[in-house]
Formats: sequence, C-alpha cells, structure tokens
Amino acid sequence: MTPLKPYPTNIPKTLDGVWNALLQITRLRPQDIGVVDNLPNQFVAGRKVNKIPASSTDVADSQPGDFNCTTTFAYYCIDDAGTVTWVQWPVSSF
Repeated sequence: MTPLKPYPTNIPKTLDGVWNALLQITRLRPQDIGVVDNLPNQFVAGRKVNKIPASSTDVADSQPGDFNCTTTFAYYCIDDAGTVTWVQWPVSSF
C-alpha cells in the first residue's frame, strides 16, 4: 500500500496551490483497489465539513484541511503562514 503524502499545511492561495493540496490528500483508484478489504483502517487527511464559509475569515471551528463544496464553488481551509483562512474556487465542467 502506498501511504498518503504528509498533510499539506502551507498552501499557496492560488488555484494551482489548492489543486496540488487536494492531490496530496486524495488517492487514486488503483491505490484504493489494493486496500478495499482494509477500509476500516484507512486514513484520509482533511475532513469534509458541514459548513459553507461566509468569508475567508469565517474560521470558527475550522482547521486546515477542512473542505466542502456547492454546485458553484469548492472551499478549502488552509494555514496561510500561521493564519487559518478559507479559499474558494469556481466549480466548472470540462
């Protein structure tokens, strides 16, 4: 089993920065196939939360790695040089 990369904590506030952070906390399907029988012991960095932040500073009860999305935006909570903040980017089809 290939372990997940270390949890990203200092993520640039750019689309590429957030995208790279999401790539670090996700696994590819071929990786999951090998561990499907061990699901109770699998760890996923970050957590999907039941919160859509009202602004980048809406950080009460938030921690870096939290994420959520709507039909129009995806949100990811990061540690920006010691300051917890939310970033968002538009969701579009391709």
